[in-house]
Amino acid sequence: MEQAANIPTYTYAGIIATFAKRLSEEGRFYSTTVVGIKNKYILIFKPLFHRNNPEYVLCSSRNPHEARIFKSVTGAVNELKRLGFNDCMVVLRTDTQDFNINVVLHTPPAEIPPPL
Repeated sequence: MEQAANIPTYTYAGIIATFAKRLSEEGRFYSTTVVGIKNKYILIFKPLFHRNNPEYVLCSSRNPHEARIFKSVTGAVNELKRLGFNDCMVVLRTDTQDFNINVVLHTPPAEIPPPL
C-alpha cells in the first residue's frame, strides 16, 4: 500500500514504560502530550529545559520499534497517571490530518534537573 507524499513524518526516540516511569520519579522535567485521531492515540514526552535531548514516544516493551497505540484518550491518560505524570496536553487531530511516526531506539538521558 502506497502512502501519500504529503503526509508528515515525525521522528521520536522510543521509550518503554519502565524508563518513562523513571523520568517522572527522578524529577526530570518533561511535558506529556497525547496526540492522535479516532482510535489511534500516542504518548509523547518532550524535555522542557534541555533542547538537545530527544523527544520520546511511548513504545511497547514487546515491540520497542513502534509507538504504542491507545484506542482512547482515556486509556492514554490513565497510562500517564500510572507512570506518575500528573498532567498532560491532549491534541486531537481530524481524520484528514494523517501522520506517520518513526521510532529510533534511544536510552533516557543522564541529565540533572536544573535547580528550582
